[in-house]
Amino acid sequence: MALPDDAFLVVWHRADLESNPLGIYARRLGARGELGPEFAVNDLPGYQHVEPSVDVDGEGRVVVA
Repeated sequence: MALPDDAFLVVWHRADLESNPLGIYARRLGARGELGPEFAVNDLPGYQHVEPSVDVDGEGRVVVA
């Protein structure tokens, strides 16, 4: 998903056996290629989260569902 500052937000699902059976994760990729830290989007352990969807408004606020 492209962000207003020419950066991108990459979102995916994967198994993380330590804390969540299947979770949603994201990482910001800056306009110059710099990688931000990977972070978990969901915080509901015990539930399986798949097929994330992302949207951003004109002010750069992001929602992942």
